[in-house]
Order: sequence, then structure tokens, then C-alpha cells
Amino acid sequence: MDEILSSFENLKISAFSKYSKLTGDINNVTIGPNSTILHDANEEEQKTPEPQKRQNLIEDKSPRSPPPLNQVLHVIETQRREKLQETIDDHYNKFEKFSKSRKEEKENQWYFKQQEFIQSMHDTEQMILQMLNQSDANKSKQNENLIKHYQDMAQRKMQYEQQLEKTKEKQRILNEHIEKIKKCQLEFRSVYQEIITIIKTCPSSDELKKSLGDSFKLLKILPESLDEVVAKCRNYNVDEEQFLRAVSIVNQVKNLKHEIEETVSRINHKKVEEPDKAAPLAQSTPVKVDPKTPVEKNDSIRTITDCVSVTNLKKYAEIKQFLSNHSQLYKDLLAEEQLKQFRFDCKKAINIPVNALSAVNSDHLRDKYVKLNNLLSGKTVIVADRQVNALKHPQGIPFCMDLLARKFVLQGDLMISSNPEAAFCYATIIVSLWNDFPDFGKLLLGYFYTECPYLVPFYIPKTEEQTTEEYYQVLGYHYIDGQIEKQDKFLKRMTGILRLYFAIFIAKPKRGQTKNPYDITNAWIFLASILKLKPQLDITATVLHVFLETVGFEMELVYGMAFKKLVVIIMEKFMPTLKKIDSGGPVTRLEVLLQDYKSKGHFETPNGILPNNFW
Repeated sequence: MDEILSSFENLKISAFSKYSKLTGDINNVTIGPNSTILHDANEEEQKTPEPQKRQNLIEDKSPRSPPPLNQVLHVIETQRREKLQETIDDHYNKFEKFSKSRKEEKENQWYFKQQEFIQSMHDTEQMILQMLNQSDANKSKQNENLIKHYQDMAQRKMQYEQQLEKTKEKQRILNEHIEKIKKCQLEFRSVYQEIITIIKTCPSSDELKKSLGDSFKLLKILPESLDEVVAKCRNYNVDEEQFLRAVSIVNQVKNLKHEIEETVSRINHKKVEEPDKAAPLAQSTPVKVDPKTPVEKNDSIRTITDCVSVTNLKKYAEIKQFLSNHSQLYKDLLAEEQLKQFRFDCKKAINIPVNALSAVNSDHLRDKYVKLNNLLSGKTVIVADRQVNALKHPQGIPFCMDLLARKFVLQGDLMISSNPEAAFCYATIIVSLWNDFPDFGKLLLGYFYTECPYLVPFYIPKTEEQTTEEYYQVLGYHYIDGQIEKQDKFLKRMTGILRLYFAIFIAKPKRGQTKNPYDITNAWIFLASILKLKPQLDITATVLHVFLETVGFEMELVYGMAFKKLVVIIMEKFMPTLKKIDSGGPVTRLEVLLQDYKSKGHFETPNGILPNNFW
């Protein structure tokens, strides 16, 4: 449109230029409504007839005046419109032509694209058909291979099942033999422990050995023979012959027990008339141990037999060595920093159930036992929404077993010292786990002896190399900021540990377990042992008081008159000796307990003891 207007402007300029050349001076108004030329021309044009006008135009060839402006403008306008129309038509034609060409181009493009799409679809269909054909061929081959594979697998499975059945049968027979030998071992231990207890009650071991002769040597030979059988069980190299050998060993130890019982009975019968000689008391002046007074070297000069019996010292050394050896089984686990979370999870898996132990009901106890048993068995347990399995590390189970033994002894210190009744629910769990894991029992004894050596019983003497602090720490005292704990606090802690240890003697395991691996025969051995030692300040009276208060009633039921005689010896022989060195609270409490026994004729059943088959 701009192009058209521009052409129109050029047209006007050209017209006016030509008109100015045709006309001379213009004196009158020539443009607008007041134009004289326009009026004159119009009047002339009106007066002159049409034919005449034509004639004049034809004939008049003389020079004439330029045409009027309106005619020029009319011509110009007409030309402009014609030119404009031509331009518009030209543009329209161009547009039509362009549109047509674009349409044809688009149609061509669409056609080509449609052809390409059709070709692409065709190629895809062909490819899919080829793939389907190939797939069918592959599937056919795979099916053949699969059928062959399943046939081979079925054949192997049948062979494996046959082999497995044979292996299971062998394993079943092996397990039967092992289980039978295990029962023999437990029975042997029980009988052998009874023999040791009986021997301890004999006032003259030399006379006993002389009376038994070669039979006494069986006490060493029979355990070694049974250990050989048990060693083969550990190597899974047992058969019916080994079981029969184990049965023979048990029968021999039973016969030996019967023979020893008769011999000890004869010896004791001879000694009935000599009670003073049979009294297991130390007549020499005792050595006082007072943490308030520094221990000098001269105080430690005493014979070892004043502090511990040779048998108990050997037992103490063996247990401590076992504890030391066991700590080597998980030293790598402690050294690896990246296993910190694993160690933490194991501790939680132990601390949570142990801290929650109580005799609220049987289900509660069983739940805590199952969790601890599963952990030590290498099974997965859930602790605070986390799965914990000790077998995730090769040293995980020894680590957890050590933690659990240490934790139970610590509960005696922290829990039972303030809540004595709790000792029995802890003891029944301990006994049940001890039946399942014998090494756990040894570790437990190791930590008991470490925290409270009076349970051996062992009054540990001071060595020349020890400082006063080191010595009292060995005795069980705690030091805080270089200061030894007060005596009353020390005795309270010892009371909790003692009560838990003594509760184990009379604890009943869970249903399905018939034996207590550390039963009341050990209580008799302990009492006989401590009465043979020189009494110590505070601790001896505390130990005897807790012992009689915890297991006195059961000792009377089991040993009857023999125990009553022993209590009489304590009151008439041991107490006067004890009073010579000690007159404090522990001695007073022990004396009150004995006077109560004397008036009633029996010891009271302690609070918190669980009934038989409680869980």
C-alpha cells in the first residue's frame, strides 16, 4: 500500500509540473470553489452545444489555453485509480501465485512425508516380522535347552536328595551318639562334683587316699578318658563304640562315688568323737585388712594357705586364665574402628533385655531368655528396629558372650545391691544360659572372681610390687579421683555381687532343662572352704551373713543334720574367733541372724525366690 501511495504522489507532482509548463502567468483564482476559470469554463461548457463542442475541438487547431485544473485532476485521479488498481491486481496476482506455489509446495512436502512415513511403517513391520521370526526360532531353541536343563536339574536333584538322605541319616546317627555322650558327660560331671564334695567333707584326705588305694587314681584317669571321647565328638568322629565307652566311664565313676561315700562315712564315723579336730577353723591370729590404713610389706607376710586353699587357688588360676584366653578371641573386633556400630549394636542387644529383667511373669522371663539365647546362637535379633546378628563378624559371638557375663556381674553391683529380691530372676536366666553355653558359665565365674575374690574364697595378699591403691583394687575396692570408696559403699556393692552368686546355687533353670550346672554342692564347698580360712575384717562376716540369708534354708533341706552341725560349729567355734578381730555392723548382723536361727530352728526362705517351673 505504501508503494501505491508513493506512486500516486509522484503522479501528482508530474501532472503539476506539466501543467505549469503549459500555462503562463496565472492571475486569477484557479483552484477551489472561488476559481473564476472553473466558473467560466463551466458556463461556456453549458452554453456550447455538444456537437458544436466536438466540431470546435476538431476544427480548432489553433493554439489554445491549457485545460482547466479540475479536468487535470480528474485525469490524474482516473490515472491514479487505474494505476492503483493495476498495482493491487498485480499484488493480488502475485499473492495468488505465491499462495498457489506454497500450497503446491506443502502438498508436495506432505506427500513426500506421507510416503516416507508409509515406507518407515513398512520397514518397521518388516523388522518386527523378522524379529518375531527370530524370536520364535530362539524360543524354540531355548525351550529345547530349558527342557534339557530341567531334565538335568531333576536328575541332579534326585541324586542330591538321595545323597542328602544318606548324609542326614549319618548326621542323625552322629547327633544321637553325640547327644548320648553329652548326657553321659553331664551325668559324669554331676557325679564327679558330688565326689569332690564328699571328699571335701572328709576330715582326713590322707586316710581317704590310703583307704581307696588304686581306686583314688580313677579320679584323674576317668575325666581324662571322658575328655578323649568328648574330643572326638568335637571332631564329629564318634560312633556306637565311643558311646558305649562313655557309658562305661559313667558307670565307673558311679561305682567310685559309692566306694568313696562308704569310705568317707567310715572316716567321719571315727571322727564323731573328736569334734574339735574336725572343726574347720583357723586357730592362729587373723590378719586385718582395713582400707583406711596403708598396707605395709610386713602385713603381706602370711602363708598362702591362710588366704586360700590349694584346690581353690588352682580353680581360681584356671578360671582367670580362661578369661584371659577368651579375651584374645575378639581382640581384632575391638581393634577395628569401622566396626564401632556393630559393637554398639551388640551391646544394646545385651543391655536392653538384661536391664529389663524382672519376675513380673513367666512370659517376660522367657522373652528375655530367648533374645539372649538367640544372640549367642548366632540368630538375628531385633533391637530398636535394627537387626543384630553376632555372626556378621567371625569374632562376634565370643565378644557378645563376654559382654553378657560382664553385664550380669555388674547387675549384682548396680541392681541387686539395692534390690535383693531381683537376684533370683537374674540367677534363673544365668543358669538357663549356662546350660546352653558352658563357656558363658566360665566367663561369669571369671568376672565374679575379678570383682569379688571372696567368692573363691580368696583373701588375696599384697605383693611387694603393688602399691596400696593397686592392692585394694585387686580386693574389689573402687577408686574415684584417687580416693578409695567408703567402706559402707564397698560392702553394699559386695553384698549385691555375693547375693547374685549365691542365688545361682539354688536357682532352677527353665522348663526343659533339668540340671543346674552350678548347683548347691558348690555352696557346701564354698562354706567349708571359707570356714577354714582366717577371717578378715568386715568382709568375712558380710559373706557369711549373705550366704546363710540366701541359701541357708536350701542347705538345710538338702544336707539336713550335717548342715545343722556345721551351723552349730559356726556359732560356737567360728564366731568367737571372728569377734576377736571385728565388732562392727557386719558381725552384729551375722550374730542376729544366727540367734534368729537358733530360736526358730531354721533359716527363713528369702523374698523373691521363684517357685519351681515358674517359666
